[in-house]
Amino acid sequence: MTGPDRDRLFDMLAALPAATPPVEATERLRARCHAALCQPPQIQTDSRWPWLFVAVSLLYFAAGVAQALTILRLTS
Repeated sequence: MTGPDRDRLFDMLAALPAATPPVEATERLRARCHAALCQPPQIQTDSRWPWLFVAVSLLYFAAGVAQALTILRLTS
């Protein structure tokens, strides 16, 4: 857009009302944030990661052994 069309668009955008939330919503948000900041952090432990690491490591080791056996069979 160029010329007068662009100016008209900016005028229409400038005429839009300001986007401000209601005071009640702002206070509720502030109270929720304050409550979240005041409570101690909760650390959740996920016990699946060590087992997943072991499983992937064993799979990788098995693939390496299979590759080594294939190479040894080809050379002998």
